[in-house]
Amino acid sequence: MDENFAEAAFSMKKGDISAPVKSSYGYHIIHVTGVKAAKKATYDDVKDDIREAYVTEQMNANYTTWLQGLEADYKIENTLTSTTEQ
Repeated sequence: MDENFAEAAFSMKKGDISAPVKSSYGYHIIHVTGVKAAKKATYDDVKDDIREAYVTEQMNANYTTWLQGLEADYKIENTLTSTTEQ
């Protein structure tokens, strides 16, 4: 989270609307609609999110290699012909 945005957002109370706040993403007007007390995250609370992030990261890292392996195993012939004459 951008530092300017976080500073503005976390200094406000429920119902407050901020003046324009500049961040690295542009300008924002923040409307606080609710406030939750901070709590320390536990492994049980976030283990599904961690697993999903890890699996996605591994899929992205290995996709190109996997696809190149498939292409090497199969002979693919382009049977389409151009309909335009040059």
